Amino acid sequence: MRITAIDDKKPCIFLEQLYVCTCAEGKSETFKEKVEFDDANMTFTLHGIEGDVYDEHKVFRPICKVAPKTKGCVAKLAIEYERVNEDAPIPNKYMDFFVSFTQDIDAHAYAAST
Repeated sequence: MRITAIDDKKPCIFLEQLYVCTCAEGKSETFKEKVEFDDANMTFTLHGIEGDVYDEHKVFRPICKVAPKTKGCVAKLAIEYERVNEDAPIPNKYMDFFVSFTQDIDAHAYAAST
């Protein structure tokens, strides 16, 4: 993981990382992304750069928005995508990985706060 840019005009930090993950079908896939953290809007966006997901999608952009509650927070997850053609599948299999990814962040943040 490395910081690739800090934009002074917007409160965002960009990181670039490469994942090798196992999806629901048990197939190992790669995904290279640029992560945008926006503290003001309490969101992080994974801007896909390259990887197996692009065999079937032109655009693949998972987004997590955090909303504070009285106790804790709620995370709203979404994936913006564009398929290469009508026969390409909707990327539901990646949502499980994104949920797990978000739960790992939650566990890390909780451990750091206690």
